[in-house]
This record gives sequence, C-alpha cells and structure tokens, in this order.
Amino acid sequence: MQLNMNGMRLGPLPRRKTAVHVFGDFLAYLYRCTRNFITDTHGNGAALWNAVEHNIQFVLSHPNGWEGAQQTKMRRSAVYGGLIPDTNEGKARIRFVTEGEASLHACVLNGLAADVLSVRSDSLFRWTRSDRLIAIQNPSKHGFLIADAGGGTLDISAYAIRGTTPLVMEEIAPPDCIFAGSVFVSRRAREFLEGTSLRQFISFQRLLTMRTEKLKNSRYGTPAALDHITQRFDETTKRLFRDRKDLQFIPFGSPLDKDLAVGIRGGQLKLTGWVLPRLLCYMSSTRNPQE
Repeated sequence: MQLNMNGMRLGPLPRRKTAVHVFGDFLAYLYRCTRNFITDTHGNGAALWNAVEHNIQFVLSHPNGWEGAQQTKMRRSAVYGGLIPDTNEGKARIRFVTEGEASLHACVLNGLAADVLSVRSDSLFRWTRSDRLIAIQNPSKHGFLIADAGGGTLDISAYAIRGTTPLVMEEIAPPDCIFAGSVFVSRRAREFLEGTSLRQFISFQRLLTMRTEKLKNSRYGTPAALDHITQRFDETTKRLFRDRKDLQFIPFGSPLDKDLAVGIRGGQLKLTGWVLPRLLCYMSSTRNPQE
C-alpha cells in the first residue's frame, strides 16, 4: 500500500468528519477484517460468528493519562463503527487498558519478572520485534520503569514488585504520556531540514553542529526533495539509530548527489545530534518517576 506522507504533516479532516468518526471508521475496518477472516477460514465460521457476535468483549488501549472524557469518545467511535449497539449493555462490552498496563503484561509474558528479580544492573534496554524500544530501569531491588517508545506516544510507567508467588505489582508513580513517538521524530527531522524546528529547541543550539537552515538554500530544499529525504530518514536512519555519539547518514540519492555546504556527499546527508531533542524529552519524562 502506497502512503502519501504529505511531508509528515497532518492534513485537515474532511468537512463534518471528526476524530471520533475517523477512529470509528478504523475500528469498523478492523472489525470487518476480523469477521471475514473467521467466517472464511473456519469450516463453520459463519455459524461460529453468529453465535458470539452479540457477546464479543472489546479491549481498547489508549495512552497513559487518558480517562473518562477520552474513553467516552472511544465508546462513541465503537458505536459509530458498528462494533456495539448504542445501549448500556453494548457499551459495557468495551474495556480499556492503558499503554503502560499493556506494556507491563507484555513484558511479564516475555520474562520481565525474572530479569527484574535476578539482575541487579541499573537498567536494561530491549528492542522488540516491532522496533519499539523498551527501557526497563531497576533503580532499586524491586522497582522498575517501563518506557514504551511507540509510533505516536512515549508512555512511562513505574512499578514495584510486592510479591513473587503469585506475582504482585503496584504502580508507584503517576503514569506519563508524551507525544514524542517515532512519527513526531520524523516530523521534527523534516522541520530541522527545512529550518524551522530549532525555534522550539533553542537551548540545543550549541549541541548541533549543522546550520539551522540546513537545506533551506540548497537545491535539495524543495518540498518534493524534503519529502523524499524525510521518507528515507523514516525508513532507514531512524530505525538504525543506536548511539547519539555516532554520526548519522540519510541515504537518499545517487553517488552524483553532492552539496558539501550542507553535508551531502555521494547521495547521503550527514547528520549529527538529530536525536538529542527526543532523548532529552525521554530523560525529562523518566526523571520524576525515578525520584
């Protein structure tokens, strides 16, 4: 499927279309695909679906910090998408879980408890199969942080182990949610390339060795070129990043593409320090739970 990145910018919604409608359309699509899969792949799929259709329990996840107001809109989306009827009984079939709680269960199922109970190092960092960075910090013997760095949000949760048989965990600090996921990293990268993002990060001026306008006055600074470079950044450089001390390169063109004034050589754009705003945002978010 070909996606129109639109320069990593969000376009306006169609007239009379709200976020509730958009989310409802998305839920309807997932619901329809699930129904078709069950009815098409099981021998008695149609009968099975008809038997459970009106008793399906839906579990929807949402960012840390979302409460009644946001959950009410999500229920309205479920009604709009045809998942449930607009009745009290129907709405009772919708359950919610925060991203932090979902990450905790995922980590426990993948061996987190054994790591926290047996390893005495200060922190553990893991990359999941979906390229999501999970930072598990263990500042004390039985306390740890989970940082779920996803596509849209960075969700921080702090827990303490209160028992091991059975496993009992307690949330020991208010969960935090920052809109600093990978999509926002790509948007900031594009803003940086076109010379707009440092207005928001003036305190990092001395940490970035590149000119703030970067590609603004280069032949590679056209909207189409910036879209292409940003897309290549999103597909390659961002996913390969491991150490902020290392130089980063965006491979976007042919060996003939060259503009030394802005750091382009052999079809690659040289970057240094592009990830600092993201990392410092992460550190500021995890500092309070650690304290």
